[in-house]
Amino acid sequence: MAREILLRLRYPNRLAERVALLVREHNWHYLPEWNDATVRRTIARIGPDALPDLWALRRADLNARGRLVAEGLSNQQQVEARFAAELGRAAALKVSDLAIGGQEVMAVTGIAPGKRVGEILTALLDRVLDDPDLNTREALMRLASEMTRTPSTGNPQH
Repeated sequence: MAREILLRLRYPNRLAERVALLVREHNWHYLPEWNDATVRRTIARIGPDALPDLWALRRADLNARGRLVAEGLSNQQQVEARFAAELGRAAALKVSDLAIGGQEVMAVTGIAPGKRVGEILTALLDRVLDDPDLNTREALMRLASEMTRTPSTGNPQH
């Protein structure tokens, strides 16, 4: 809804998309039990560059709600610290951060350029979000090769 309103008011598309992302992502509750992969997936979904604006929006929203403000702000401090720590460790949050690219995937798999190469790269990123130590050329080449030997389900999660 925010995106549509901003576009109707002739704001730039980039700004409308950014505001829509912030509105969509501002109202989740962090639990300290989240594992590192969940934190990395959340960072990847939101984008590291959007986090400062998101944190500012979340703090403003917490201050405006009128009740349980201190508890909410304490939780937000935990979120920010945990995400900052994970950002310092995270090796790959998007496909372009992987230790290999489409050319290497095509070379090791024999697949022609196309959608399947992107699916493999997305699946590799998914694995690296779970285990950042896999983000090496050797490990990713091995995984890409294995992915082409097993039938695809069409779901990059498997």
